[in-house]
Amino acid sequence: MVNLLKYLLYLGCMAKNEQMEYEISTMALLKHFNIDVEYLGDEACCGVPAKNFDKSAWLISSARLLALASQKNGAILSLCTGCDLSFEETSHILRENDVLRENIQEALDIIGLEYDKNIKRVHIFDLIYDDIGIKRLSQAVERDISHLKTACYYGCHAIRTPDLHRLDDSEAPTKMEEVIEAIGGQTEDYPERLMCCMGPNLSFDPKPVLNNVGSIIDAIKNRGFNLLSVICPYCFKTFSLKPFPVLYLTSLIGYAVGLDPNSLGMRLNRSPIEKIIPELAELLIEEF
Repeated sequence: MVNLLKYLLYLGCMAKNEQMEYEISTMALLKHFNIDVEYLGDEACCGVPAKNFDKSAWLISSARLLALASQKNGAILSLCTGCDLSFEETSHILRENDVLRENIQEALDIIGLEYDKNIKRVHIFDLIYDDIGIKRLSQAVERDISHLKTACYYGCHAIRTPDLHRLDDSEAPTKMEEVIEAIGGQTEDYPERLMCCMGPNLSFDPKPVLNNVGSIIDAIKNRGFNLLSVICPYCFKTFSLKPFPVLYLTSLIGYAVGLDPNSLGMRLNRSPIEKIIPELAELLIEEF
């Protein structure tokens, strides 16, 4: 299948500054499946931190990035589900409100950008599931990961709010599980996968966050899972504070299709993944 959509990768704050494994594994995976991607460039925050106290600042920040992607004739490709939701919400609001869109455009005029209400947004999980697809994933498997019983964790921004286009059903998502099974892993449903990780609260009240992720991980362990897979940088940051193996879905897929762990950035993973993938122990020791 030839996809004519041009992908422009937007890293967002956390993937760029804290979670480099996500970027590295994404680029390696897309190269493996011959999917061309360019960096958006001229990046700044998507505006989400300002959303609750300055709606205009949020919308201008988000619309600016969408306008940059439009200027380059491509779809903005996000790694962070929070950034992806910000772009989706911004697009929805500005499609529905002509007056507000005109006001935002006036701000963008100052920097020579034009907002296109038809610009496309794509999350890396959309690309994996819809572009690469389940069939190609299953055909590309090179490593046996059947010993990994993986708990899929979607995160709030991936599936909420249900009235917008999100990555899967808000109450009964299944796509991550389909991907895990396609690459030969074990997985199953569990109630806690729809809970919030509370990651955004880490900076001002970490104790309840740690208690929350601890309870989720205990539930995961009790169900026999030995790995947690995520698609959100905040979820990764939060869960990796506890001593349990956590991998980005891009890293897990890359490993299953035979890519070198070093090329996937796994040396940057500070959760105890060497407990479930022994060959990583030497890689992580070499880092020091």
